Amino acid sequence: MKCVTAIWKLQSSGGSVGENRKVIDKVDYSGRVDTLRGIACLFLVFFHLVGNTAATGLKLQTDSYYLIVNQVLENIRMPLFSFLGGIVFAMRPQTYNATELLYGKIKRLIIPLFFVGIPFLYIKSQSGLAHVESKIENFTDYFNVLWMSVGHFWFLQSMFLVFIVFCIFNLIRFDYKKNILFIFLFSILLSFIIPDDVSFFSISGFSFLFPYFLFGMICHFYKDRINGASEGKGLFSYFCYSVFFILMLLKFNFVVNGIEVDRISFFCMSLSMFSLIVLLMSIKKSTPLIFIGKLSFTIYLYHIFFIAFSRKILSIINYDNVELNIFFGLCVTVFFSWLLDAICKRYNLLWVFIGTYPKAYNKAKF
Repeated sequence: MKCVTAIWKLQSSGGSVGENRKVIDKVDYSGRVDTLRGIACLFLVFFHLVGNTAATGLKLQTDSYYLIVNQVLENIRMPLFSFLGGIVFAMRPQTYNATELLYGKIKRLIIPLFFVGIPFLYIKSQSGLAHVESKIENFTDYFNVLWMSVGHFWFLQSMFLVFIVFCIFNLIRFDYKKNILFIFLFSILLSFIIPDDVSFFSISGFSFLFPYFLFGMICHFYKDRINGASEGKGLFSYFCYSVFFILMLLKFNFVVNGIEVDRISFFCMSLSMFSLIVLLMSIKKSTPLIFIGKLSFTIYLYHIFFIAFSRKILSIINYDNVELNIFFGLCVTVFFSWLLDAICKRYNLLWVFIGTYPKAYNKAKF
């Protein structure tokens, strides 16, 4: 919240553009956003490769460095995906058509939920490869993924609810850009009010992600101010970096000592917000990460399948080295995500598996 107040003061300081901020190059800015997407993908794949407990992923000991890093990053992974979604959405003019937005997000989020989520449940319950098998008692249980939090697909439902909110804003002609800070504060309050265990259409996931989506929008609206502050190494940037490092050290201490902190808490939300703005201020374009970032949605949908495949290959040839598992799992996931993405974008009918039409027909952008 202090971070947002600082941004607001920067915006309200007056003066000309040339005096108060350095205008960001749009190509560079887009590359940095895609670079952050690549980082988010690596964090996500690493999470499911390693696991967050000794009973999941590679089943490492609780004092494993990799497991500790994974737990420390838990307040950055999914907030980063939502944050970047907010940045990209803020690029859209407020004059968008609500019906077109809704239709686009159904194609982008709900259609893949059906075509990928149901096979995911089937494989998880029948393959014997899952650490925790899904209990499927009858055929209709496979469709639970469409309206309940199942696996990593909760993110799709949560983000769909976010866009429903903005469809409503559009229909009632609510100026969300002018009132974005008030909406942001209300979303934080909503996070504390809504219980953390409402699995129906991932409502709890929505309340968890919504503040970070709005925070991404705020950072985009004031991106030139933030960029000027970070490059100028002023008080704002030093404040953000200092608080970030302090909170990260505290988080590391909590993890090492087995202290659990609810993700909907002042500490975790502060850690997430400062982590996001520090990443945005400090990140530079990286071609390999941009390549991964452009595959972010496909990686998100299918990384569990590819991780299981990589782990199965290494188990067949009897290699159980932790570093090799992580490196090979990351490489397999990126390669097959790229291959699948390229194939699906080549043939019109396969768009349902990645939520994106071939380039000439693509109208649903995330």
